[in-house]
Amino acid sequence: MNIGVLGRVKCVKKAQDGVELETFEFDNMILDSGLNLLGSGSGSIMDICQIGSGNTAPSESQTSLVAFIGEKNKTSTTYSYDYTPSDLDYRVSETTKYAFTGLSNKNITELGLKRNNSGEPHLATRALIKDSAGNPTTITILTGEVLEIYYTLTQVFSKADTTYRISVLDKNGNAELYDATVRLGLAGSAIGYKYVVGLSLGFKETSIYLYNTGLSEINASESGYITYTTGNANTDIAAYAANTFKRIVNIKVGLSAGNITGGIRKVLLSTTMGTYQIEFTKVSDGTALAKTNQKVLTIPVEFSWGRYEPTSP
Repeated sequence: MNIGVLGRVKCVKKAQDGVELETFEFDNMILDSGLNLLGSGSGSIMDICQIGSGNTAPSESQTSLVAFIGEKNKTSTTYSYDYTPSDLDYRVSETTKYAFTGLSNKNITELGLKRNNSGEPHLATRALIKDSAGNPTTITILTGEVLEIYYTLTQVFSKADTTYRISVLDKNGNAELYDATVRLGLAGSAIGYKYVVGLSLGFKETSIYLYNTGLSEINASESGYITYTTGNANTDIAAYAANTFKRIVNIKVGLSAGNITGGIRKVLLSTTMGTYQIEFTKVSDGTALAKTNQKVLTIPVEFSWGRYEPTSP
């Protein structure tokens, strides 16, 4: 699974009485340090917004503002996870608000986000303030004025199916080939996509759902599972290696779980980087993934993420 990440900022300068004086909107760079934070640790990379007066152009390897002025915790969050079938991809976003008061004649030219963790001082994102023409500019905040910052972080998911050919080893070490087809699941549902953007890779739900039926539509409710379990069907996540922007999730189904008549045709896994259906088809005869109480099943699933790069039409 590969997930694209992108950010956009809206800055609103207000008078003391709340009247809007200036508004600026522009894109924001996800730094390498931000992509690394999505690989491990706890908390959201949207916890804190920092502002500064530096004017050096952002670069992927930066880890801090050039000239720090101050920081604020987020005050509110809104969520967007609606699914539109006609869209080319599926996008899930969270918008957080930060309010800066008491700045008193400060010139603001840069900003960024970070996680609220004293052991992780690095920024996750950075941008220069830009005008409507895309040129760097300055927001001057006078005594009594307020600077409100709204940051939108978006995850972008492909709606296309992806098929991988895998080898499944039985207890005797004999390999059998299966096609594993991956498709998004529960799109448009709060169950799968609310409260997750900006968090490191983890589990939205700890339950693993097992089916004897094939892939459903991307936005189907997925109520027809045969069994689910958080006991014998467990998950763990392999250690994250810095700057790889990928991590392995292992689905583990113990001896007493997943022993479905006709085999396991599909698994549903819900994470902070999307909910996925994985359908299994044996290459030789089209049957499902066979499992009995004499076998333990482990399914490694690789997740990767990076800055969103639009594809050419």
